[in-house]
Amino acid sequence: MAVNDTLYNVRVAFYSIILAREVVKVRTDALDLLSRELDTTRKKYDVGVVSKFDVLRSEVEVATPGRR
Repeated sequence: MAVNDTLYNVRVAFYSIILAREVVKVRTDALDLLSRELDTTRKKYDVGVVSKFDVLRSEVEVATPGRR
């Protein structure tokens, strides 16, 4: 019984580490995307295509990624 519990706990820990790595990768990719969108929005604002509200919204998205 103790061996099975130990094996189970090791497997859970192993897959938790793999999951955590993937979560970090996904969040990093999301932040990169949001940063590029912010840059694009700022450029559009500079030429008058979008409002200041759109720039502010993009800035908030970069500051708080994953809170949609």
